[in-house]
Amino acid sequence: MYDHSADPPRPAQGRDAAPPDPQAGPPASGWNAAPPYPQADAPPPGWNTAPPYAGAEAPGWSGAPPRPGAGWHTQPAPAYGAPAPPPAQPGWGRRPGPYPAGMGERFGGAVIDSFVGVAAFLASVMAAVAVLQPLEGPVPDWVLGYLMLGVGLLSQWLYWALPTGLTGRTLGKKIVGTRVLSVRTGRPPGLGWATLRWLVYVVLSLFGWIYLIVIIVMMSNSPDRRTLHDLASNTWVVNVPKQPRH
Repeated sequence: MYDHSADPPRPAQGRDAAPPDPQAGPPASGWNAAPPYPQADAPPPGWNTAPPYAGAEAPGWSGAPPRPGAGWHTQPAPAYGAPAPPPAQPGWGRRPGPYPAGMGERFGGAVIDSFVGVAAFLASVMAAVAVLQPLEGPVPDWVLGYLMLGVGLLSQWLYWALPTGLTGRTLGKKIVGTRVLSVRTGRPPGLGWATLRWLVYVVLSLFGWIYLIVIIVMMSNSPDRRTLHDLASNTWVVNVPKQPRH
């Protein structure tokens, strides 16, 4: 038979059990171990949790849950009946807005303006001669010569600088579809800058073919196709987009 005397003593149970020692540690896991939950009234995690609803903070989020589609590059959908966004600009890689006029367009406009300018100069000088001829006796000839030259230069200023400063266009530029704009403002340069541009152009044109070669070299090596009179007046020549005909 088995000798039960070698078994360790079993703790007393029921009324014969000794009261717990307040200084003793937690009881070992087993029959008399504490329940798995610290409080009998507290439900396990996840029980009796209110279901999520719209606008509530989701468990585990540090803030409100993100809205669907939220992001830096997200645009709201257009409302019903709203006009469609404008189409993309034609041409790959072209920046929006004005772009520099080509060499052919600039030379074409310059040729037209040169013919018109010379015609305006001759017409103004002939008119000045007709007006000042009766004064040929009492007025010295050099004074009459300066007066006629002044009338001719005034006609050139009226043709080149005045419309360029106010609208950015002469007759030749309007025909070829170009315009002179200020680099700083993107508008016509104004009378002061347009006058400076015209004076620099007149002085440099006295060098003839030399300045023409300089213009070709500068326009070929500049992304904005600016020449000396453009740099001196803080201007550039741009293409004017043609308006579609309806």
